Amino acid sequence: MAEGGRRFARGASRFSASLWRPFAHATGILGLQITGVFFALFTMIFAVHSWQLWKSAGLRDHHLPLYAAFAVLFAWFAVSSFWRASRKQKRS
Repeated sequence: MAEGGRRFARGASRFSASLWRPFAHATGILGLQITGVFFALFTMIFAVHSWQLWKSAGLRDHHLPLYAAFAVLFAWFAVSSFWRASRKQKRS
């Protein structure tokens, strides 16, 4: 009787692992892609603001390099997030 209980517990454990592992993998990829979208939105906000400052004041505005640097930084975060999601998806 004890052996049957152990086999049942082992089977239940394997069943839950077979359900959980793909769900966790897909959730991780989706999370990286959603994060990349948010970073891309911040990139667009800072890039548009930088462009508007450039058009209105040129290099005379002292905030322009800061906004441009943030646009580049968030662009890097967005690209790297999508890149990591792609690598994680290919590993499966």
